[in-house]
Amino acid sequence: MELTWKFDMPANTLTCVVDSTLSYRALHGGCDGLIKIYNGVETHIPSEEWHLEKEWLSENYSEVVGTFEDPSSSPPTPDPKFLSTAPAVFGLSSDGDYLDRLQRSSQVMSNNLGNLMAPLGFVEGVGTFETPNGVDIYLRSWHTANDHWDWSGQFNTMPCCVFPDNPGWQKITLEEFHKYFPDIDPADTDCSNVDLDLLNKHFVLP
Repeated sequence: MELTWKFDMPANTLTCVVDSTLSYRALHGGCDGLIKIYNGVETHIPSEEWHLEKEWLSENYSEVVGTFEDPSSSPPTPDPKFLSTAPAVFGLSSDGDYLDRLQRSSQVMSNNLGNLMAPLGFVEGVGTFETPNGVDIYLRSWHTANDHWDWSGQFNTMPCCVFPDNPGWQKITLEEFHKYFPDIDPADTDCSNVDLDLLNKHFVLP
């Protein structure tokens, strides 16, 4: 099962629209549960019951979202594409991407293929600088260890239960970028791998 989530950064909302009658809004990256809007009626789903909701989705919307396999019912499948030494606890997408607890693709969450934004540079303790078009510059900032994650690094592209306060991409000026990379002109960046349709499908940028 793979769900299409969209992170609206200016509004700080994370939503998934299944069809015209059913949608979800994750609260605090899913840590505080989710709001289900079904036929116009809102219901709160506690975080600990999300797996039950995914089973309901699988039973009623499999033709849209696919089939959910409870990770407790079978051994996890190793992820051959991105995390070869870690189990794909929540399954793999049709493209072989690792899925997270909200059933989001690792490709969307990490931009590790550079198909959401092209890389400009990385600074430890600051984050990763990226651009979708060679003009607009964005920073995925640095996170520190917390109670759920014991190492520091750059944020993923969306909030999650580990980093619910992840702001996503933050737009910065050329002057701010040149503080770290004075000799790089973003206009010279090869953005041919960027899929703007995929970017706009999953994100509203600041």
